[in-house]
Amino acid sequence: MTLIKHQQFTKSNKIFTRNFLLIQRVDYKKTKH
Repeated sequence: MTLIKHQQFTKSNKIFTRNFLLIQRVDYKKTKH
């Protein structure tokens, strides 16, 4: 795997993880109320 591809994958993976955590947090708030 080339370095550029790896960087792109890492970046998109971070974005995906952040979005996933955001969604989880929203769901958690929903279920809490």
